[in-house]
Amino acid sequence: MRLFEFAGKDPIITKLVVLSDQLERAVNNGEIQGEWTTEQLLDFLSSNGVNVDEPDIFDMVKKPPLSGVISNINNDVVTFKGQEQPDLPTPDQNQSQQVVKQMAQSAMK
Repeated sequence: MRLFEFAGKDPIITKLVVLSDQLERAVNNGEIQGEWTTEQLLDFLSSNGVNVDEPDIFDMVKKPPLSGVISNINNDVVTFKGQEQPDLPTPDQNQSQQVVKQMAQSAMK
């Protein structure tokens, strides 16, 4: 998407597209590591001319362009795309013991 495609539209949307692109590049380049708080995100947007409050940001991250950069805001912690932790299944204790038992039996043969 090019900036000229937004000519005549709401300038806030244009700024959001540019800022979301900046955020995405910063995440991909490793400039943003760890967790950002909602307050840090709001400060970033505000310092770049997009003044929104907390309820607005929760709605905005569900829609483009921010939905392409931010995967979730949970407990005031912003999770960027690519920084999500995969949900690893917890191994069943009995299953683990059975695997070890089978391995031990195979080793004794």
